[in-house]
Amino acid sequence: CNVSLDGGVDTTAPVVSITSPTSGSAFAGETLAVAAQVTDEGAITLVTAELGTASTTLAGGGGNHLGTLQTGDLPEGPATLTVRATDAAGNTGSATLAVTVDHTAPVVVVVEPQPNTERIALSDVVVEADDANGLRGVSLYEEGVSSSIGHSAAPVEGNRYGIFYSLECTTPLPRDTVFRVEATDWADNVGVATVALRLLAVPGCSRDGG
Repeated sequence: CNVSLDGGVDTTAPVVSITSPTSGSAFAGETLAVAAQVTDEGAITLVTAELGTASTTLAGGGGNHLGTLQTGDLPEGPATLTVRATDAAGNTGSATLAVTVDHTAPVVVVVEPQPNTERIALSDVVVEADDANGLRGVSLYEEGVSSSIGHSAAPVEGNRYGIFYSLECTTPLPRDTVFRVEATDWADNVGVATVALRLLAVPGCSRDGG
């Protein structure tokens, strides 16, 4: 049998702490990275992680253990992540935390402007966005441009977000274009809506388009 450092039989279970993901977090995708810290007065022989039907062995040393769960087949909804550690004496310690499996993108609808209408290039876009597990934010893009031209992290009322944009004098105006709205939830799922419109120059803008 294994003995403790003071010469007695080791009956003390390892102490386990899950460091990633965080409690209450939502995640999507095919995999979930898990990290845990394990302390014990003896040697650790096995550390495992379980989430629903998914399980894996966490590798590591010096107390830090890492692994990846295959989560693509897990059903959506609340779930419990469990990490178990076993030492050389056969003692087992564990830790759990609550997470949410979320594979569904937010629903987003452009309220204003209406499709195929005219807007000056210094205005705002109003959208309605919903997600069962909450939204990280809503961003506005012009099609063909990689960087965002506006962002809102919180609704102005209910599920309605207002996104201000300013494009005056930066590119030829007026012009026909398409705005793309991306709503991102806390699991990083992205819902998309688009609206076609004609951008008009702001009074005083010197750039001329077609």
